[in-house]
This record gives sequence, structure tokens and C-alpha cells, in this order.
Amino acid sequence: MEHLRPRRRQRRISTLIRRAASAWTGGTRDLAHLRRPAVALLIVLLAVVVIGGIILHAGPGAGGGAPAASASPSGNTRPTASPSPTTTPTPTPNCPDLSTPAYQRVDPKTGATMITTNAADAAKSLGSGFTRDLGQPFNVSTEPQPGLGAVHELTKHATGDRLYTANTDEITQAVDDGYRDTGIAFYAFAGQPDCGTTQIFRMVKRHRSQYPATTDARSSLAESGWSEASVAFSARLNDSWSWPTTTGKGPLDQPPYLYQHSKAWTAYQDASDASTRQLLYQIAATPTAVWLGGSPDEQAGIDAIETKAVSQHTTPEFVLYAIPKRDCGGYAAGGLGGPSAYESWIRQVRAGIAGRPTVVIAEPDAIGMSCLGTAARNDRIAMLRYAVQTLSKDPNTWVYLHAGSSQLKPAQVVPTLLQIGLQGARGLAINVSSYGSTQKEMQYGDQLLEDLAQHGVHGLHYVIDTSRNGLGRAPAGSADAAHSFCNQRGRALGQRPTPVTGNPNVDAFLWIKPPGETDGGCFPGDAASGWFQSYALDLVQRSLAHQTISELPLPR
Repeated sequence: MEHLRPRRRQRRISTLIRRAASAWTGGTRDLAHLRRPAVALLIVLLAVVVIGGIILHAGPGAGGGAPAASASPSGNTRPTASPSPTTTPTPTPNCPDLSTPAYQRVDPKTGATMITTNAADAAKSLGSGFTRDLGQPFNVSTEPQPGLGAVHELTKHATGDRLYTANTDEITQAVDDGYRDTGIAFYAFAGQPDCGTTQIFRMVKRHRSQYPATTDARSSLAESGWSEASVAFSARLNDSWSWPTTTGKGPLDQPPYLYQHSKAWTAYQDASDASTRQLLYQIAATPTAVWLGGSPDEQAGIDAIETKAVSQHTTPEFVLYAIPKRDCGGYAAGGLGGPSAYESWIRQVRAGIAGRPTVVIAEPDAIGMSCLGTAARNDRIAMLRYAVQTLSKDPNTWVYLHAGSSQLKPAQVVPTLLQIGLQGARGLAINVSSYGSTQKEMQYGDQLLEDLAQHGVHGLHYVIDTSRNGLGRAPAGSADAAHSFCNQRGRALGQRPTPVTGNPNVDAFLWIKPPGETDGGCFPGDAASGWFQSYALDLVQRSLAHQTISELPLPR
């Protein structure tokens, strides 16, 4: 809110007094004896209110100044902090432009955090240990503007910590404590928030700093032994998931389409409890792939999604999941009746896409053929080849054939991939519906590409399903790992979809498996099909507690 300048405030006082004086002399004379005492009292009250307002506006924090003295960057002292971040009202036209997303990355080994507005730097940080991606939880400015303070980045080699603050006293203290001031990282409000921004607190543990954007994230860190050190700056929270700008990635240069008829979206909309609604929103507001199971009316459904996506400049992601004898009779058994029905369905899928920008994930689990005889195996290879080649004829359709996860050895998979043939395909999909950590799956994917190149297959890329890999797989032999591919317990959501991967072989991290949709009746009490709410809530709660994702605020 714009602050009144002193002269303008004085003019307002004079105006109010003149109006009161006019009331003193105006009106009928026979009521003057009643009006004068009341007006006199009114003048006194008005003067007290307005002068009091001047004093308050001129007090500490006016004009966006720095907050009171903060803790030592080491985190050994803890000043009094407000119980929850302060958020100011909706921005006014006079507010500075805070529209640049800030990428936040955490080194899971040390707990240190990096904040940058540069997508290339965010990608490079993945190779420097900052492998946990918290997305873009708030917006800042890359240019100085009236009312904003310069947020400096300070680093300490001994601990690997990165300290971000707009507080000049804290910057001086940090340098005295051995930090190196690397310069201005970005611009944000210093001290008290303004224009719809929220305070971003610095929390410390073992001489490392993190910067949770929401009250729940702060509470989760506090429960893990982190303590508040200071208010680093105030920024504008992102209300929704966002997709960084890229070029050269075909349909992935556009954000993924958010399907608002998903089971997660329905559960979020139906939730009556505020806490449950907030948790489910973390899944519902994140784009996930739409799975196609071979229904006869799928062409019309695909066309409807594509039409809406074009109007939004977004890219749908479809998963083909209708191969005959699917899942070898396991939890996801099913599929179409035979090769003829399957190929007819693929043509319908292509007709529904109609050349519009699309990502297709072809047949998770289909490369596992241990249950098939020779004839059935040959049929499956032919069907997968037909799907890849038919859909890849349209240059705007990028097809990724599922190639398992790091639980397999490349030597087991490469011969099958070569038999299928990858002509026209963009590449491979890794870790679909599985739990492998991004680093392990990246090693697996890179090895696959290297082995394929040795057989003359070059130029492929891959995508990784990060939907449920925030904590990796459950430890081998543990009760949580009793079903290695099915509703593993103790897991967390992984990095939200992004084309910023830090690896030129990896086109994107995607949420291919919709979190919260069951894998089957694996454990006692599991939902056999459809939405599995308790599992979904558990995924989200653990994700926020371990900061594998940043929390999205509910829409205002």
C-alpha cells in the first residue's frame, strides 16, 4: 500500500479541520448549542487518529528498511521470530514487478540450499550436489526497482552453506563469520513484506541454511531440528506449478497440459477438510500423464484434450497402456484382444492427436515378456514397433518407449529395444510408475543410450518419471519393499515436471504415473483400482516433511 508523504498527511489534517469548522458554523442556529460540543470532540478525535497514523508510518520498518539485528549466520543464536510468515494484501498498480521465478535446489547430503533466477545455473547445480529440486516456490525481480532491496548471496566454503539476505547488518555479520559475499543474487522486499508478498525465513541447522516458503514447510523443518534465524527477504509466492522456458525440445517447449478430470483433481475438489484439500492440491495442481487403456471412445476424448491444450499452449502427455496380455496377468492385467485390435486402436490414437504437439509414453512394462511364448513375443515386438513408427510419423508427436528402470541391467533390455526398432522415436521413458532415485535412473538411462549407440542407434533422448521417487526405493528386504513395484510404503513425491534436468540426454522429468492412483491390491487394505486417498496423503505429507517438493499455496 502506498505510504502518504508527510506534506500530504499535513494537508489531510488541515482539510479535516476545515470540514469540521464548517460544520461548526453551518446548519440552523437553534441547534448550534447541541452541535458545538460534539464537533469539538470530533476535531480532537480526528487529530489523534491522523497524527497517530503519522507516527506509526514513520516508525521502524517504514520505507522497506532492513529488519532488526539478526542472528549470526552460523545459527548459534535465535532471535524472536513471528509465529508465521506475514503476507500483505493483494498488490496495487504501484507495486514493483516481481515476476521472475526463483529456482530452489537443496543438497540432500549437507542440507545447503541454492537459489537462482537463472535456469542454466539451476541445471548445472544438479551436477554440483544440489539434486533435490524444490521447484520455483516464489517470484522475485532481476532488476532494481523502487521499494526493493538487493538480496546478496554469501557462501562459506568450509560448510558449503549459501546465505541469502537483504539485511545489511546480516551481510556484515556473515562476512565477519567467514562468508564470502558473491554479490547481488536478485531483488526482493527487505524487512516487512509489501504488495502481496510473504516473508521468507532463513532456517539453520548445523551451520546450513534453508528458505521454506510456507508455514507448513517451516513447521516440517522445525520438527527435523531446524531453527529460525532471521527473515531473509519477502517475495511473492507462486500459486501454481510453472514450466521453465526452453527451446529445441519440440512439444516439451510448452508446459504439460493439466488434466482437470483426473482422480487427484476430483479428490481435491471433493475434500471438505481444509488440511486434506491443501495436501491433495499438491498432486492435483501438478500436470500428470493421461493413461489410455484401449476404450472404444478414446479418440474423441483425445481430441477434446488436444483441442483444449492448443488453446492453452500446453502439451498433453498420453500413456499407451493397452498391449494384449498386459502386465503378464499381474495387478494391471488386461489389454486389447490381439494385434489387429491393437493396431486399429493406435490409428485411432493418432487420429485423435491429429498432428498437434503431444508426448506419448509407449506401453509401460511391455518389454517384460517372460510370460510370453515365441509367437506371442513376436506379436508384441511387432505391435510395439507399429505403435512407435505410426505415431512418430507426425513431427509434433514425440514418442518415448518405456525401457524399464535401474532395477534392470541394460544388457537385459538393449536386445529387446533393438528388435522393436526405435526409428522415428524421440527416445525412451525410464522409471515409469517406479521409485528409483533420479540419479540412479539417470545413470541407467545414460548407459542404455551408450549401449544402443554401440549398435548404431544414435540421437536418442529419454524422460524420467519422478512422480514417486522423492526418497528413492524402499530399502531392499524391508517390509516397505515387499512389493517392489506396487504401492511401496514410506515413499514421497519426486521433483515436479521440468525440462531443466542438467543432462543433455534427459529431455524432462515428468509425472507419468499419477500419484495417488493405486498400483493394485498389493498390501492388505490397498485399493484394488482407482484412487487410493490414504496413500496419496501419505506421499504428500512425507514429501513436505523431507522437502522433496515445495508446497503450492491454494489459489486465492
